[in-house]
Amino acid sequence: MEQRPTNMCEYGRIVASLCPGLLREHPAKVFVETGTGWGGGILVALCTGMYREIHSIEAESPCHDAAKELFTGNPAVKLTFGTSAEELGKILEGVHERALIWLDAHSPDARNPLFDELEAVAAHSVKDHCVMVDDRRMWGSRWGCWRDVNQATVVAAVKAINPAYEISWADSWNAPQDILVADVPGRGK
Repeated sequence: MEQRPTNMCEYGRIVASLCPGLLREHPAKVFVETGTGWGGGILVALCTGMYREIHSIEAESPCHDAAKELFTGNPAVKLTFGTSAEELGKILEGVHERALIWLDAHSPDARNPLFDELEAVAAHSVKDHCVMVDDRRMWGSRWGCWRDVNQATVVAAVKAINPAYEISWADSWNAPQDILVADVPGRGK
């Protein structure tokens, strides 16, 4: 029987679909996340020790409130309650350097905010952010918010931010090649 390491920051599925190693391959001092959920992405970002600022947006009160309780007292973590479509641009106004932007907001009961999020990133003056988009396995599925999301439209929207982006795919805890990674040449790995 395979033994799992006990370091949850590196190996714990409970943390998030992200892993610290993937974040370390795309260095930045600022982490911006859409879709806080229960705080897994923030925990992974904290595990890396790389980020001076960690911003996370959540539209569901129970998740936002739980994250507030979990991260109270950590001055690096800045939580925003609201929709990512409305709040991401506001957060980026205060970011004046490269950030790692993790796009993972979605709800089965609402329109997928991904293209609004990518428009907010495209409107920002900084053009060398690393952008990661989760849940490729869901794109184009019949599940409500994913019907209108497909690889061609996502890649086109990402390239509208910076045509020089190199697109690659990374494994998540949920599925192989589940994360789109867009980074400028020479910045990642």
